Amino acid sequence: MSIGWLTEITGDLRMEFLQWIQGLKILVDIHISRWINVTAQNLKCCTIHTFCDTNKEAYAAVIFLRLEEEGSVKLSLLAVKSRIAPLKDSIIPRLELLATLVGARLTHSAVEVLHWKETKCYYWSYSTIVLAWISGEENWSVFVRNRVQEIRKLTSPLEWNNEAGELNPADLPPKGCTATLLLSLRWWDGPHWLTEPLDFSHHENIYSEDLVE
Repeated sequence: MSIGWLTEITGDLRMEFLQWIQGLKILVDIHISRWINVTAQNLKCCTIHTFCDTNKEAYAAVIFLRLEEEGSVKLSLLAVKSRIAPLKDSIIPRLELLATLVGARLTHSAVEVLHWKETKCYYWSYSTIVLAWISGEENWSVFVRNRVQEIRKLTSPLEWNNEAGELNPADLPPKGCTATLLLSLRWWDGPHWLTEPLDFSHHENIYSEDLVE
């Protein structure tokens, strides 16, 4: 908008900002537990699930830990990272690729810090284009090839799965929401379907014929 740093904003933009400021007060009611109850004994019951998503304005990745023991499932938010999309060349497939790269890097960092190298990791994205890039050996453009190579160094293509956007918790950070909506959604609790028995017949693996044709 070519507004200087010292210029006071007016109109609808000012009202939007003031409403956002008021909403911040609600954030004090959000409590995210740091204790994830993982021990050397139950670590074998854990799996890591990384979700990636994007829109034209931002892209993000979020990691949930899934602990299944004694017939119950507990989800814990491990990490989340979001980035603002570049002002230029913000093509959705490229942003989706950047989101998956952030997810791969973030998960690799978490696994290294926590010494969970034997823990099974699953990666989820709704972008069939990016999943085809990760699984394929074609001579992609330099932008795609460099990022796919790094993703494949940090993860196995077999760990990537397709998930519908409305079921993907990484969908919220790029879109944003009000503090009131965030509190009502309890987004940090993770997607409900992940608390149920995992049935991969309802999800597409990266090497599904439908994705690579």
